[in-house]
Amino acid sequence: MDWNRGHITPELIPFQNPSPPTILSSVLSHPQVLRTGEEYAYSRIGYDQVRLLALVQGKRDDPVICSLKILPIGRLEGSQLVYQALSYAWGQEPASEQILIGDIPPQNGNTVDGEELDTIVTRPFFVRPNLFAALKRLRVEKEDLWFWIDAICINQDDDAEKSHQLPKMLGIYCNAWNVCIWLGELEPLEHLEGNSHPLDFVSTLVNLKLLDRITVEDWDESTARSFAAFAQLLSKPWFRRRWVIQEVSASTRASVQCGDRKINWIDFTDAVHLFLSQLEKIKTLYDGTRLSRQLPDAMTHVESGGARAIVQATRNVLRKDESGKVVRRLRSLEVLITTFVLFDASNPRDTIYALLSLASDTFSMEPDYKKPVLQIYAAFVEHCTISSGSLDIICRHWALALNQDSLAQGSLVPSWIGTVTELPFAGSSGPGGRQNGDSLVGDPGKRVYSASGDRRATCRFQYLHSLIDFAPLSMPGDESSFRLVNQARLSARGLSLASVVRTSLQVVDGTIPYDGFELIGWERKVDVNQIPDHFWRILVADREDDGSRAPSWWRRACLYCLSKTNRYGDLNTTKFMGGSSLPGMVRTYLKRVQAMVWNRKFFECRMSIFPYRKLYGICPRDTQVSDIVCILYGCSVPVVLRNSTPVVGFKESFELIGECYVHGMMDGEALELDQSLPEVEFDIR
Repeated sequence: MDWNRGHITPELIPFQNPSPPTILSSVLSHPQVLRTGEEYAYSRIGYDQVRLLALVQGKRDDPVICSLKILPIGRLEGSQLVYQALSYAWGQEPASEQILIGDIPPQNGNTVDGEELDTIVTRPFFVRPNLFAALKRLRVEKEDLWFWIDAICINQDDDAEKSHQLPKMLGIYCNAWNVCIWLGELEPLEHLEGNSHPLDFVSTLVNLKLLDRITVEDWDESTARSFAAFAQLLSKPWFRRRWVIQEVSASTRASVQCGDRKINWIDFTDAVHLFLSQLEKIKTLYDGTRLSRQLPDAMTHVESGGARAIVQATRNVLRKDESGKVVRRLRSLEVLITTFVLFDASNPRDTIYALLSLASDTFSMEPDYKKPVLQIYAAFVEHCTISSGSLDIICRHWALALNQDSLAQGSLVPSWIGTVTELPFAGSSGPGGRQNGDSLVGDPGKRVYSASGDRRATCRFQYLHSLIDFAPLSMPGDESSFRLVNQARLSARGLSLASVVRTSLQVVDGTIPYDGFELIGWERKVDVNQIPDHFWRILVADREDDGSRAPSWWRRACLYCLSKTNRYGDLNTTKFMGGSSLPGMVRTYLKRVQAMVWNRKFFECRMSIFPYRKLYGICPRDTQVSDIVCILYGCSVPVVLRNSTPVVGFKESFELIGECYVHGMMDGEALELDQSLPEVEFDIR
């Protein structure tokens, strides 16, 4: 195989073909392969065993023939076997492509019970199109190759087998001679026909002198096409798949293949890092080309995709020795889950399971695909709260939405389990779109605020099956209106701070409406130089990106922005930031404004113990008048709750609307008031 076709340059690390896999290949030296019409059926596999797949040699258009061999897991340790582990995106299409699979008997050599093995019976097996394309590309004409491929080596219809095989994946990828990353076939964008393959452009990106020259002096339409093609490559589905985090983190060596091109993973990650580091300059140059008028969105979603996170994962998740053995896990489960929030999986349980083997802390729940998704999610939130003493996890949006199977089982996602579809920056295109909104609670272990002071979380979790009333007007006890569902409840102690009395319109696509400005203290008839101090601080939640308090010069940037509002008093921050004449420091300020107000509202609330005292801030987009603002012990920011008691006479319960910023109440001030706020145990569902 030519692993470096088109990529042999002084800048690239040569990727050598492995030695022939002599340990297992002799088993496939069979003179005949028999085929039957019955579909392939798996043989049962033990807890201490794995399957490896032999991809039988063949030409490009030959039928894909494979054989599976069951081996003790210990045979993989220490790279005793020369096999590759495939990393790829499953895709949404059904398994419609037929390959042929047979079983290699467990005996050594080519004999079974003393008889010479001269045939292997193969049966049809159906795989998804992207895997089928990978098998055809990876196959070579003159040797059989050994792979571990999850969709084939694990019986995906057997939940029990999946539960004991998936925890072995970290070891499987660690011990693989190579992790082969299959990005899929190349799908040229319109207006890019005839341009070179984007993997060919890697040699330019990693040549520091050449990269500097083409982004300063030699920029032309051909260069724009090359950057657009590389940006398109980074939007491939592989960069959004949750399981790849484990696969690339565990790899000792890896290759990247797209279509007929293959390069070294190290070269590819360097190219991605250098490309992203120059992205703002590249965007500016690209916007001045003819191609940008034909493909205006080519660079739009690059930064918000998964490429940066995956590149960082190879350095920041595991520490390995020179032999590739994992010696330390560097991140807690909460950090992993909330870091890779935009990565998807076909099974919502894999929100947790796909990253479990990488975590530095111990999660008491082993993978079990028979457990309800809701029970797994609730156990994760409880784990985070107990291990950290913080309730901030309920303000983060980390969970994949429940699939139809979970919904059919009667699972109701409680409001304190945040799904990625509810992210502050999630638009109509879903969470994979622009990332202009930030969480107020910041990263785990790095508190930005301390609204509840040093108080640790005081809470109880319940997971239960119960009867829920789905008919609000029915009388208690009318069983016809009840249904058995899976529920998770959180009881948390805290302070009732204030009630919401007014909200602004929602900030949509970065446009701050005038009613929002007016609500927090600016009137157009008043000189902008007379805006109150709290006004400009609320717009940025009184913090810089690193968590430090907002600098006083941001007031000047705020005044500059207010002088540029439209005739209605609205400020389109997105359009404003697109102007080439905008001062750089104002751009920095506006980026922070966007991160705080994107898809949120401004609000006014009144304190329960000081009804004439007004508080202002930023709240979730679903906040309504009469919602209450609370400070839960262990939560670093205030939250908005809504009374959701279904029937008068039932125990009072609440729905979590989300986190909020309340100016003057973000650093423990509520706990220091002379007149104590009422302490409440909130039953949140």
